[in-house]
Amino acid sequence: MMRCASMVRNPDSQSAGVCPLRGTASQRINAKEIWYLLGLFESDGSLSCYYEKDYIRLDFVIVVEVADAKLTEWVKTTIGYGTVKHLKYSNNPNKLVSRYILRSKAIIETLIFKWFEQYPLLTKNKRVCYARIKESIKHKKIIPLSELENENSLIVPDVEKNPYIKDWIIGFIEGDGSFYLSKEKNSVRAEFNICQKNEHHLLEEIGKIMGLSGKNKVSIKKSGACILTAVSLQDIQSVVNFMCNPERVRLKGLKKVKFLIWLKELRRNPRYTGLKIPDKY
Repeated sequence: MMRCASMVRNPDSQSAGVCPLRGTASQRINAKEIWYLLGLFESDGSLSCYYEKDYIRLDFVIVVEVADAKLTEWVKTTIGYGTVKHLKYSNNPNKLVSRYILRSKAIIETLIFKWFEQYPLLTKNKRVCYARIKESIKHKKIIPLSELENENSLIVPDVEKNPYIKDWIIGFIEGDGSFYLSKEKNSVRAEFNICQKNEHHLLEEIGKIMGLSGKNKVSIKKSGACILTAVSLQDIQSVVNFMCNPERVRLKGLKKVKFLIWLKELRRNPRYTGLKIPDKY
């Protein structure tokens, strides 16, 4: 089985080299795009291991609504490997999803895991899952979560030390962010939020990085869902500034369309006249 000697270049460079195992992978993947992809994975993806006879197989998966299928196609093109299929949603047979899946253990270990090691996963669930899979590969048997020393003892990455955290956030927003327009009597109010279960600290850090004010709080629901919300004029301006910064990677899926509609409302709504809204995104 072929291996790549070096899959990722210097993390401070603007791109990362990819060894073309089948000749289909891009020769150079822009680093910002990698961290956008990892943010999307942490919101809409999964990593799993299972036995295939006496061999441990790995699955790297990203699933989105079928209407957002160009996102999974983009992931396939960017990584250069894997397949995309439209499937029935397990909890609703009338709903279709678009699933990207990478099942090559060699590529997952030499490419995806290298990204994970370069900049550790930020959501607790994904960190625990990755730790379990590394242990399973090391011991050549699938390790139950209960056998990990203590999932709470896993090192929590310093979010701000990731030089591409802002591009990671864009990918995370692509999956778990929302741009709302809600009616209030005779006016329309704009709102932005990010929802992720059991990630209060991470959402607080994201709020700081996006420049949201101290008045902005992360609420916690009974289900464990944590919601970062931006409603005030100051915070809405901060969201616009963050998303429209020319140094940021751009949204790529349906979330981009929703964001453009959101911006259009901000431009024409008297409520937001004092905000600086760019003409283009």
